[in-house]
Amino acid sequence: MKNTLYQRMRRFRHRINISSRYHISRHRTEQQVVILAEARTGSTLLGDYLNCDPSVTISGEVLNPFSTVGIAQKAISKSAALRHIRYSLHSPRTRVGGVKLHLSHMAAHGISGTDLVRDFPEAYFIVLYRSSFAEQFVSHKIARQTEVWEDRTGKRAFSGKIHVDSEEFTNYCDGAVRAYEALLKDLHLAAHSIVISYEEMATDAQSLFREKVFPFLHIPMRTITTGLKKQNKRSLSAVVENYDDVCPLLEKYSSVQLTKPVENTFSAESIFKFA
Repeated sequence: MKNTLYQRMRRFRHRINISSRYHISRHRTEQQVVILAEARTGSTLLGDYLNCDPSVTISGEVLNPFSTVGIAQKAISKSAALRHIRYSLHSPRTRVGGVKLHLSHMAAHGISGTDLVRDFPEAYFIVLYRSSFAEQFVSHKIARQTEVWEDRTGKRAFSGKIHVDSEEFTNYCDGAVRAYEALLKDLHLAAHSIVISYEEMATDAQSLFREKVFPFLHIPMRTITTGLKKQNKRSLSAVVENYDDVCPLLEKYSSVQLTKPVENTFSAESIFKFA
């Protein structure tokens, strides 16, 4: 992705606006929601569903250096990044303000789960992951290849092929495991969060929100919708050009279960289960 001068200026203007709103108008949201996820796990979809409630505004990826609502990674201190998160949480005019934080963006600023709990003790944390690391990896490869990270037109369906390098894929999965392990290692964060998967949203989002998400956030039940279109609807075998060579490896990471650790029993094995 390219970061043009125009984009940098828009991002700078946005930072000034939300800082002014926080310090001058002293506006504060009543409730704060933080979505914690890796890229290509459905965080935009989750944000769309939450924004169906008129009392909720999920602002976007506020640490993404390429987003208008984001922040640069170079020459930005950890404390400045945390302030940006705070300003972003309180910038909406709605009762509930929320942000999306990708774990890789947090790592770039040295922000941990401990930092978030310390700075935002009243926030509601939603940890989102994708059970199929294989689908997540392929989705990421497609997005990078096409430079299409979000489709709301339905006219950008992917019809090509991608190549899966075994070492690259293994490193990608190991990195995802380490990132979520580090996040949930903070037992306080785990105690104030819920864990949901992309697959739960894709299977029956309405039931997931009725039974788990809305009750957790103390938000009344309502119908949820999204304008997002799925870029790839084909199976991995149809998209991955060397599927026969990497099939066993893809299957190993195609059904991962992530759960919150029980207090005093934390280990990588206690939060990850591989089918």
